[in-house]
Amino acid sequence: MSGFGGNRENIVYCLVARGNIVLAEHTSTKVSGNFPTITRVLLQRIGAEDSRQSYQYDNYYFHYMVSNGITYLCMSEDGSKRRIPFSFLEDIRAAFVNDYGERAYTAIAYAMQEDFERVLQKKMHHYNSGKAQDKGKSTSVIHSLISLLVRILLSQFKQVSLTPHFNPCTY
Repeated sequence: MSGFGGNRENIVYCLVARGNIVLAEHTSTKVSGNFPTITRVLLQRIGAEDSRQSYQYDNYYFHYMVSNGITYLCMSEDGSKRRIPFSFLEDIRAAFVNDYGERAYTAIAYAMQEDFERVLQKKMHHYNSGKAQDKGKSTSVIHSLISLLVRILLSQFKQVSLTPHFNPCTY
């Protein structure tokens, strides 16, 4: 059986990066492959603007979200369930921002690896256990998703001038 909560892990790799600089990553011990190399290529193609996307490569699915210039990426074995990988990414985003804040914008490669890899490992285990899919999205996750959507929508539209236009009256 595959998928979330089955006998096989679904989220098997994750990372946090600024541009193509990896700040922290974690790989499940149950998989091997060239996906770290693939993610480095993918990181070069991901822009800095807030976005979400999924890609398939062979039998793996790469899901990422960019929030305030920081990329949160995971690789899963099941592409049919996107809600869980994106909930996972939102969860690690919240934890990362809470733990590191502005330091993420000046950190060198793997600066957060020692401490944040443990967080990535715990959250990966939680989401792979099936417990995450049984719970509804928390209010904070929904609020974060709405905030992300608002930022994306605002970045897509030109700012509208709210200055009133007055026409001079002539008598």
